Amino acid sequence: MPIFSHELRISKKSFMIWAIILSAFILLMMVMYPQMQTDMKNLSDSFSNMGAFTKAFSLDKLDFSTSIGFYAIEAGNILLIGTSLFAALIAIQVLSKEEGNETAEFLYSHPISRKKVYLEKVLAIFAQILLLHIILFLVGILSFKVIGESVDFEKLSLLHLTAFIMNIQIASICIMVSAFSGTNSFGLGLGIALILYFLNIAINITDILEPARWLTPFAYTEAATIINDGSIELALIGVGMLISLISLIIGLIVYDRKDLRL
Repeated sequence: MPIFSHELRISKKSFMIWAIILSAFILLMMVMYPQMQTDMKNLSDSFSNMGAFTKAFSLDKLDFSTSIGFYAIEAGNILLIGTSLFAALIAIQVLSKEEGNETAEFLYSHPISRKKVYLEKVLAIFAQILLLHIILFLVGILSFKVIGESVDFEKLSLLHLTAFIMNIQIASICIMVSAFSGTNSFGLGLGIALILYFLNIAINITDILEPARWLTPFAYTEAATIINDGSIELALIGVGMLISLISLIIGLIVYDRKDLRL
């Protein structure tokens, strides 16, 4: 799989930077917990009565005076936002960069089909996302050990699992967009991730947007549901995976048929 290996090789430096930064932020957040623990109960009560802000982040449903609750709110938001931006940025340019960098002619002069190129590039994106989440999951476990707190492996695993699935959905959408685009649209990738994130916040604030929960992958990463119920919303995840599959199929069809700018 030469394309797969090549994509991983050229992305190694940026991947390491993302992994180090996100790991450092997660550790930093959790190291603060012991110093804030005595005040957390009062803060939790205060945050639960802040109107729209409370609803936006479900602070009235989650007790972050506990270590897992604190992790879900503080480290969890870093996990969701950081990894979603990473997934969007590496996926939005995975196909279009060949045209933008004018290397498409060299790539397609070799005896390899576009379908194979597409498949290997998609697998490279998913492999990077998976590896990043494995690293961050291990860092999450380490952060609990560092502060001397017990680890709720089930809930911690669900938090990271839903974040991983969310990243796959965002990456799939961005890969589809990349198939249509002929330039590196980093801004568009950031926009897709942030719009979906803020859509979920808006849904939490107003019931009018409740049907839109089926459109944003952040809906099934809600920490309150995972921590309080110890479960995940399988229906939302199922729809999300269907959206991912449709996006990847559309991306393949478009990429296989488009006239590349050489």
